[in-house]
Amino acid sequence: MSKRLRRYVRAVTLAGFCGLVLVHVVGYGWRLPDRGVVFIVLLAAVVLGDLTPLLAARRNRDGLVPVSPLYALAMLLRVGVAPAVVASVAASLISGVVRRQPATAVLFAVAQRILSVVAGAVVLWLAGSAPFGAPVRIDWNTLVPVVLACAAFVGVSLLVTSLATAFTARDTYGPQAARPLLVWLRRELSGRSRYAGLLLSLAPVVALAAERHALLLALFALPAVAVSRSIAIAAGRDHKVLHDDLTGLPNRQLLADRIDQAIALARRHGDKTAVMVLDVTGFGEVNDSLGRACGDVLLQQIATQLVRTLRGVDTVARIGADEFAIVLHGVRNRDDVEVVADNLRRALAIPTVIAGVPLAVELSVGAALWPDHGGSADAVLRCAESAMQRAKRQRGGYRLYASSARGGVNRMQLLARLRGGLQNNELEVHFQPQASLSTGELVGAEALVRWRRDGRLVPPNEFIPIAEHSDLIHQLTRHVLRGAVQQAGVWRDNGLPLRVAVNLSARDLQDRELPATVAELLETAQLDPMWLELEISEHSLMSDVDRARAMLAQFRSMGISLAIDDFGTGTTSLAHLPHLPIDVLKIDRSFVANLERHADDLIVRTTIDLARSLGLRVVAEGVETEQVWQRLAHLGCQLAQGYYLCRPIPAEQLTSWLDMIGRRAAPYQAGLWERGSTHEIVLPS
Repeated sequence: MSKRLRRYVRAVTLAGFCGLVLVHVVGYGWRLPDRGVVFIVLLAAVVLGDLTPLLAARRNRDGLVPVSPLYALAMLLRVGVAPAVVASVAASLISGVVRRQPATAVLFAVAQRILSVVAGAVVLWLAGSAPFGAPVRIDWNTLVPVVLACAAFVGVSLLVTSLATAFTARDTYGPQAARPLLVWLRRELSGRSRYAGLLLSLAPVVALAAERHALLLALFALPAVAVSRSIAIAAGRDHKVLHDDLTGLPNRQLLADRIDQAIALARRHGDKTAVMVLDVTGFGEVNDSLGRACGDVLLQQIATQLVRTLRGVDTVARIGADEFAIVLHGVRNRDDVEVVADNLRRALAIPTVIAGVPLAVELSVGAALWPDHGGSADAVLRCAESAMQRAKRQRGGYRLYASSARGGVNRMQLLARLRGGLQNNELEVHFQPQASLSTGELVGAEALVRWRRDGRLVPPNEFIPIAEHSDLIHQLTRHVLRGAVQQAGVWRDNGLPLRVAVNLSARDLQDRELPATVAELLETAQLDPMWLELEISEHSLMSDVDRARAMLAQFRSMGISLAIDDFGTGTTSLAHLPHLPIDVLKIDRSFVANLERHADDLIVRTTIDLARSLGLRVVAEGVETEQVWQRLAHLGCQLAQGYYLCRPIPAEQLTSWLDMIGRRAAPYQAGLWERGSTHEIVLPS
């Protein structure tokens, strides 16, 4: 207990003792010639009402609120202040003993009850309804004073309790990120408002029933408990909306609110706020090998370890199947974030035994800072997710979002310009050919989007990652699909049939309307689905395997060829491959480049052998030299694409080349195209 909280508890306890003396000296006192039975019944109700949560079954106990203040307030109105104080003190003492609470907590609860009763009695006395502490007859003349007295009782009770909670929370958060006390107090008062309404509405009714007959009080026992239970159910429902069922951590909705709060505090204190997104490497393999139940246990242990490693001020949330997010308060610079990331990775690297199997958790961590990388909660979170994806592509570790000094502002401006570029037809579809390694013949082309703005091509890595983390990716994907399908139809009509490949993002796999859109485009162009190939990156596939498998099955039923892009860089479990409706594996360019820099070709050779055993075609990406071309052909790879063949170029230039070389008459010879710059493509003479 902090020094500030200790002083507050002592002050409340002293005030409660003074209130007790005031009641004894000045109050109406014990005059119960005709109210003895009512007092005994209400006393029992107060004591039992305070023990209500303990008497409930454990599974039904969470969120229950004691109903004793309801009967204490009714006793104040019907019997008087002294009996109400005695009943409240007795209930608090008995409840404290049963719960084995510290003496300080019991005395504080006693003082809080005394102050609440005295506050109600003072209001009644000031309103002139009766002498100080005397019972009040409830009728139309005393209705307003009674309502005000109930409000005072409830207000003091809430204020005293909420202040204690606010002090505790504020001290827990530490000096760097402590919110103003009024912020905490407002939060606590709003959370208890429904219980206040319960007291304010039912207490006068209970007191009025006591005037008729004491036995009528028994009729209010079940309704009071039912209302308490309804409050608990409502609180549980609210908690479920904002928290993850499995781990109990905040979900994405509550995370956005926590980031907003952290930004407000950082703005006030001149600090920075950091948002980190963590991905559990290989989590899908745990589910496949040990079962989903063990995977759930692992996620729960990861959540517990994250909370233990961080400060109480920081927020840990679960935002995906195997993704967590963290909000760090009071960050001074980027080094602070890196230190936290290292601590988390070391803490989770300690093996955890699940089902008898020791598991060491590896994390891919991405981070972004406010205000460096974004001016809003959504912008900072998206930047952190982008950095995490980059960390995954680079096989784990920690990455900070890379952007200009105006990060988030530039990002939002670029997103707005990209949206305008789509409307103004600034987005072009270029094609990079794919050729057979054995014959050199062109067999297909990958459709790639390019943005021509103000006479220059914007590098794809400047706008595609931003689009992938917004809903704009759906429009972008449809634009590329439309251009690719139309061009494939043109090539078919010209006697140059080529299969066109189009990339899909992780967000596209969540678009339930995409299969219908693709079917409509194929029907409009009257193109056989066999001439369209859809590529899904390994990371997108493994982010939600079940959803991806269902989406791919729809495309397969339409007769569309399917490929896994960037194979080898993600966490695809080999157990998934035989059950996925795919036709092609595309070896990532990083492995292909190693064929020239290193003699080690184990990964490429293994991938080719794996694909051959599963009956899949293999495409090597990033072929840039004749040496790599020959090596891939020797290893048995079937298709290749890369700068050794050609950079991505507009469709009309690719068509001109096809017309020149006579693809149908003679095999295509690799390396004949001059590798022009991105700005100017040069055709061979």
